Amino acid sequence: MADVFEKEGSPTQDATYREHLDRNWEAGNKKFVELEKQEEERIKALETQVAHLNLAVFGDGAVPIDTPIDSNNQTNKAQEVHLD
Repeated sequence: MADVFEKEGSPTQDATYREHLDRNWEAGNKKFVELEKQEEERIKALETQVAHLNLAVFGDGAVPIDTPIDSNNQTNKAQEVHLD
């Protein structure tokens, strides 16, 4: 990963050093915004995958099989699940 912040150069706090600090502040904030956008995209992609999985398991994706269900065990069975 490329450096976000400039290397420290001058220990004096003159106008040039203040500009250096300002550039670091702006570069850091831009990087955080970029990282937040990437994380939001990852979360949206994960939510989409979960929605597809829910549809496949609980929606149209589960097809009952022809095996009779045990009356003592009231669980439903499915033939197979396909994810898009």
